[in-house]
Amino acid sequence: MGRGRLAHETHHYAAARLTGVLSNFRPLRLGRARETTPSRQTMQSRARKSKWPLRRCYGTGFSGYFRGAARADRVSSMIAKTAIVEFLGKTPLFGSLDEADQRAIADEMREVTFDPNQVIFARGDAGREIFLVVSGRVRLSVLTAEGRELSFAHAEPGAIFGEIAMLDGGPRSADATAVNKVTALSLSKPAFKRLVDTHPLVGEAVIRFLCSRVREADQQLEAIALYPIEGRLARFFLAAARQKSPECEEGRITIELPMSQSELALLIGASRPKVNTALSLLESSGALERREGKIICDIEELQLIAGSE
Repeated sequence: MGRGRLAHETHHYAAARLTGVLSNFRPLRLGRARETTPSRQTMQSRARKSKWPLRRCYGTGFSGYFRGAARADRVSSMIAKTAIVEFLGKTPLFGSLDEADQRAIADEMREVTFDPNQVIFARGDAGREIFLVVSGRVRLSVLTAEGRELSFAHAEPGAIFGEIAMLDGGPRSADATAVNKVTALSLSKPAFKRLVDTHPLVGEAVIRFLCSRVREADQQLEAIALYPIEGRLARFFLAAARQKSPECEEGRITIELPMSQSELALLIGASRPKVNTALSLLESSGALERREGKIICDIEELQLIAGSE
């Protein structure tokens, strides 16, 4: 055998090992390597390990194997895109849009992940994107004058955060930190501008969303100024329960309270001892029940205490 032929066979052997499909070939001898069709049992085993459907990866040699892999990747991508569209339909920002607009948004979004305690952005940073939480929890906080961190909100699955700085071009108004492992979808400012230009209803949805945020802030200020502490707490827990189950107007809903009593006191404009006393009063009245870091809310009782009609 000439040197050229030997080099060719050696290269063929190395390529087969690197691609992980050496089993498609008989052991390399001094003669020409012969391509063989893998048995169906072999391909079934590979399909189970690779999570590719058998009909997508069964083929002859390299060409059938990798054509099947490419098709499987496209199918997985389509499934992931469909899941994102369904998820967008359940969010307060994008839920009112039709499927075509939601698909356009899904095409522009990128998946990002953050480790526990990782800082996503800090107060004063430039706002280049908004985030939609898919899983995990993000703590939004600021530093008090005493240098203590105040958590004023927690973004959970379905929640949007980081929209203010991205929209108005100003700096970030708070710190955002991953409480646990977080998966989110990000939408950059240039992508958002493209969406608004080509899908005007997206801009209208954002305006409605921002108006709801302003309304919530007004209601919080009103509660601090006009209602006793029990009423403020009742409104706070009602808002949290309705965020979890928007359609629920009666019954009991369990929510998490991912903040200390001191943070809760600062949020509603009261001292920690008074908040502790008010929580005990709400619990004794049956409006809520505290259980291992969770709050079981009785919607009708909380509405009565909050002064809701």
